[in-house]
Amino acid sequence: MQTGNSGKIYRFLQAIAGVLGILYMSYSTPILAQVSAGGTPISFTSNIPQNIHTVSTLPVNVDSLLAEDEREAAEGMPFRFGFGFDVEYSFYNSGTWVDLPDGGANPAGPDLASGPHHNTNSAPL
Repeated sequence: MQTGNSGKIYRFLQAIAGVLGILYMSYSTPILAQVSAGGTPISFTSNIPQNIHTVSTLPVNVDSLLAEDEREAAEGMPFRFGFGFDVEYSFYNSGTWVDLPDGGANPAGPDLASGPHHNTNSAPL
């Protein structure tokens, strides 16, 4: 009789040790994440025009993609998480640039400084 009870106690103690181990690891491991600068986005508080440039792509043939996914799943291929297609959009030929009230900055960085739409007092929306 005692062997059955000692086995239950042993399993119980193993469970407690596992839970304590997980708690220890979760509290002793540093948590790394993106640091937020805080504040409110400029577009929420500035008088930025609402008529911004939008782009619509051609429709995707979903039925064809689903059929292809079924064939590939049957062959053991990994799940598709997206469908890529070529476009020719860039900072130079797409989007809307607006002069910000505080003079703004070009968040695109120095690589685009020589581009045709460069304006140090503008930022893309």
